[in-house]
Amino acid sequence: MPTYQGQFVSGQVLNAADLNAFTPAAYYNSSGTQSIPNNVSTELDFVTNGSAGITSWVNTITARITPNIQGYYLVTANVQMVGTSARVALTIRKNGNTEFSQDITSGARGLSLSGIVFLNGTTDYISGFAFQSSGAALNFSDYQLSVSLMWQ
Repeated sequence: MPTYQGQFVSGQVLNAADLNAFTPAAYYNSSGTQSIPNNVSTELDFVTNGSAGITSWVNTITARITPNIQGYYLVTANVQMVGTSARVALTIRKNGNTEFSQDITSGARGLSLSGIVFLNGTTDYISGFAFQSSGAALNFSDYQLSVSLMWQ
């Protein structure tokens, strides 16, 4: 039975079981909390929690998701935090540059955002960042970041 390693081989024959087993998506779900310092944009940590989907795309050391298939991806992120009237923000970054950001100052207890991003399949990566300005460190929890191939 052929396996998918980032590309199909010309002339390769695939059966329904091969195609049904292929899910071009990766996601990271945390189950812990991370202390986000006051007024510091902080990369959300993957190191201490689990991941699923295509696990080879998830790097728990760098806290990045790097798909190896070129295409357009639906990228989503969400996070929970203690309710605060301070400014809080969640940002999705591609290669360290801001792609999407949600910023709230209204007693938020959670943030969620999504968008479509083109990833080149070799070096492009996605990461998540949080920011808050409550005057002290604030715990963020139940963090989730996912990438799902939409089309090539």
